[in-house]
Amino acid sequence: DGQLGVGGTDSVGTHPSHMGAGLVAANLDSDPAVSVLAVGTYSCYTTAGGDLYCWGTAAWFDGAQLTPQHVQLPFRVSRVSCGLTHCCAVDVGGVVRCWGDGADGQLGAGLESCGPAEAAAVPGLGAVEDVVVGDCFSCAVASVGTPCWGCSAVV
Repeated sequence: DGQLGVGGTDSVGTHPSHMGAGLVAANLDSDPAVSVLAVGTYSCYTTAGGDLYCWGTAAWFDGAQLTPQHVQLPFRVSRVSCGLTHCCAVDVGGVVRCWGDGADGQLGAGLESCGPAEAAAVPGLGAVEDVVVGDCFSCAVASVGTPCWGCSAVV
């Protein structure tokens, strides 16, 4: 599905010759990555300038992206975490904003779903240092403690 970001869908690493000098890196354009994450069927990286790039297949993408694509967000990213169907990011001002599927409340703003361009601020957290998401929930390291929101089912 393009999770490797190298423009194809072939697996890499199934033979020793794929590694070392044979390993092809994702094309990260001119702004180098400062953090990277991989979730299920997609991967993302953030830049020093606060931009987010993703590739692969995600519910909030338009189809499969075989190479890194700039995610159009209305803010600059300092931290980001993604689950299978949603992402949350801390903007440079310390505000958490989430997008994707919010059916279980994991977006934190009362939205059932929204795209990256509509990512809404999660109210009531104060200044946030970090955010992490699971399949249907999100948590923050915030001035009010470590609140979590979304599903709370016991399996």
